[in-house]
Parts: sequence; C-alpha cells; structure tokens
Amino acid sequence: MNKIRLFVAIDIDDEGLAKLSSFQESIKKGLSGVRWTDRSTWHITLKFMGEQDKSLLDSFIAVLETATSMVKPFMVTLRSTNAFPNPKMPRVLFVNVEPDTYLTNLYSFLENNFTQFGVEKEKRAFAPHITLGRIKEPHGFIRQYPDFMDNFLKSGTFFKHTFMVSSFCLYQSILNREGPTYIPVRRFNF
Repeated sequence: MNKIRLFVAIDIDDEGLAKLSSFQESIKKGLSGVRWTDRSTWHITLKFMGEQDKSLLDSFIAVLETATSMVKPFMVTLRSTNAFPNPKMPRVLFVNVEPDTYLTNLYSFLENNFTQFGVEKEKRAFAPHITLGRIKEPHGFIRQYPDFMDNFLKSGTFFKHTFMVSSFCLYQSILNREGPTYIPVRRFNF
C-alpha cells in the first residue's frame, strides 16, 4: 500500500500572514527553548487525516467537493493568544480563531464524512488556532521566563485580524528534520 499523510486546511490571507509574522517576531526576541513555526506552515486545520492509502484520494476529494456545496464564503477572525494544554504548562503557543457557524459546520461535516474511509474522529473538541511555536520543555521554560506567559496572553489581547474565507485546501504533509513541508494536493473554492 502506498501511504500519504493528509490534512484539510484554510489558508491565511497575505495581510493576516504579515500581521502574524510581525506579532511572532515581537514575542520571540531573546527566547530559547521554543521551536518557532514558519509562516509558510500557518493555516487553520479543519481535519487532520494522518497517514492514508493513496487509493482513497479520489474518495476524499469527492467528500471535499460535496462540502463546498454546503458552505458560502464567510469571515474568520483571528483574535487573542493562548497555549495548549494551558498557560501554566505551555507546549504550544497559538493565536485563537474565533468559532464561526460556517467554520464549525464545515469541520463537523468533514469529521462525520471521512469516518466511512477509516479516518478516526478527533477526540478533542474543535479548537481552531494558528500555531506560532512549540515549547520543548515547559517546566524549564517557565522557570527561565517566569513572566513570558502573562506577557504573551496580554499582548495577544491586542491581536486581531478578520478575513474572508472562500476556499480550503487538501494538503500532503511531508515530515523532515527541518520541519514539515506542506504540498497542496487540491484547492476547493466555494
């Protein structure tokens, strides 16, 4: 069997990428212990599918084409910052994506319709976000930078960007030492 690692995502508009990049630059100065994400990898994940058999690609595309008929262009707002699993034990630093009915419905449709091909449903609640960085050792990081999380959360209250979403993309993810490479398989406009 030939496998391919896949996910479905919404791309961030150019203005949003510029704002996120500027924000990331402002918070990362002088910090160690964080693996910062590259702006070329920033997106809003709708569905991570993991390793899948290439023979299912046409079936996945058919589901995604159906999804486009269920949605019309909608606005998404990136606002505020947070950390997974929580600010006291930060492993992932991110910018929130405000929930939207269209976004949530699109996520639910993909969750429910990919299961017929053996794609597992996400066990965690849908929490759309854009990952800015990953902390390798949270305890050591917090000891070294005791004020960082408070400052990160406060500075995030000033971050806001709204943009129109009129497409999503099926991506192939290739993992390598330098970080992931995302290759568009097919874009779906609505």
